[in-house]
Amino acid sequence: MVGPRLDDESEAQVALGVLYGRYNDMLVQYLRRQARCRDTAEDLAQQLWLKLLDWTRQGRFLPADEPGQRAFLFSAARNLYLDECVRKHAASRTSRQPDEELERALAERGGTGPRPDELAAQQQASALVARALEALPGCQREVVRLWMQETSIEVMVAATQAPRDTVLSRKKYGFKRLRCALEALA
Repeated sequence: MVGPRLDDESEAQVALGVLYGRYNDMLVQYLRRQARCRDTAEDLAQQLWLKLLDWTRQGRFLPADEPGQRAFLFSAARNLYLDECVRKHAASRTSRQPDEELERALAERGGTGPRPDELAAQQQASALVARALEALPGCQREVVRLWMQETSIEVMVAATQAPRDTVLSRKKYGFKRLRCALEALA
């Protein structure tokens, strides 16, 4: 449902003032959870209100009902966060290499071993696994690392000085936690 067009600029400013008073604190809190920084959240909220002011001056419509306005504001805030923080950050931290240059680098290495993109993916996966392993409790971490080194259960029992059933339980719940941690990190 779309609200009436606000022809009078003062009406638009009053309507935005009401929306600002009603939703600004909630928007800042929402953006703070997204950005994990109060200053960034306040800057993004301010940018959003300025965009809304420009949109109303251009005669764009805003939803008339309160749930629609709230949904519109929070969607616009999320999109602004993605544009300003996520996409621009990624674009400034990565550079695209021409395919010819990548092919040349691969040919110089003789074509053996993983390609650069595969190597980067392996390194990212290794870093995720390392972070997830560090999050495990010590006893479970020890058993999972021994298992990853292809150590037998009998050797694990001797190394941890724990009963066989305890070692198996630590392995089971360690991998369960590791799987959950990896899903959360990915």
